[in-house]
Amino acid sequence: MLSIQSTPYSTGATVSGDIWDLDAFLTAAFDLLGEENAFYDYESTHRRLTKTLLCIAAARKGKEDVMVVANGARRDLLKDRDMITPERNVYFGCKILWPELLFTAFGLNDFIRLAGEDIKHPHLHVYSMEVRLFQAKVIEALESVLPEEDFTDVKQALLSPQRSTEDYATQYVDMLAVSFLKVPKEERKVILPKLARSIVVGGPDYEGFKQKVIAEANKTKSAVHDIQLTVDYPKNEDIEW
Repeated sequence: MLSIQSTPYSTGATVSGDIWDLDAFLTAAFDLLGEENAFYDYESTHRRLTKTLLCIAAARKGKEDVMVVANGARRDLLKDRDMITPERNVYFGCKILWPELLFTAFGLNDFIRLAGEDIKHPHLHVYSMEVRLFQAKVIEALESVLPEEDFTDVKQALLSPQRSTEDYATQYVDMLAVSFLKVPKEERKVILPKLARSIVVGGPDYEGFKQKVIAEANKTKSAVHDIQLTVDYPKNEDIEW
């Protein structure tokens, strides 16, 4: 089963599962995202989510974390049935920073909705349900690290149909992630509620940042989603997760 667990210092979360779990999610998510530039106002979100999905796809090929987990096959049961089979499954996973993972869960709402406009019974659509499972796992992991009141607020905002990533300046996620990594590891859990609200709810800081991105885009007559923020992410192995 797909698993999402917050890391020890709440820097991010580990997304893991066996090859079938990851295949099911990736197939569903890529299908809902559709083709690039299909929805101009959501292109920035489309590119951001695609990047995250490609990271999970790389992990599915064993390029990140590889672990073994018990699969429930007890030795006494196997002996009674005269069966020889592995007692553990191989899981593949990758660590994703909380700002990135939160935005991914948030942005997927829009593509579930957009895809649902062409589906007769969207609430019963298998791919939508598969992606909802991923979102539920993100929320479950978030619940394990946020105080109850903060968690309730963020959860409601994350799932609110009134909130959207339409025309979102996703460069803001990079800015938050880099700032988050500069915070002492012991303090990251403390500021996570504020960070989560900033991504999902926005506020003066986000609006001010977005206006700067728009101004930069206007200078070069570029689309906002084509503006690149120069950031220096450390390698995953160098991050104190």
